Amino acid sequence: MDADQARRQMREFVQSTMDLTGFAWVSDGGSPIAFECGTGDGGEGVAFSWDQHATGVEQPGALVKKVGAEWKSRGLSPSYRTAKRNDGLTLYTVAAEGDPVRTISFNATEHRTSILVDSSCGTGNVADYKQ
Repeated sequence: MDADQARRQMREFVQSTMDLTGFAWVSDGGSPIAFECGTGDGGEGVAFSWDQHATGVEQPGALVKKVGAEWKSRGLSPSYRTAKRNDGLTLYTVAAEGDPVRTISFNATEHRTSILVDSSCGTGNVADYKQ
């Protein structure tokens, strides 16, 4: 897979996750940010990082379960965790690894919802993707 394919697969997967929620999402950094990675055969590669955020939700735990179920139906093995934040809210998270991304996490509280993702590594030179 080349870097363009890795970026496209990641964007499509993130978009389908955002569409599942029905929220208006904003990218923290605009376009996906390229970084250097190594391919399985020891070659030079490019991967992309992309973060999104949206408003919070009344039932963050239920939304995280819904996202995790969708990822599972697409062949990923989601893992769930919760953490109590300093502001008293509970942060609900589902995370997964594997095609069509390298890693992805979906985080939700009553205050904010976010997606953090790194694409798979595709062949290419990171200099070709720096803005």
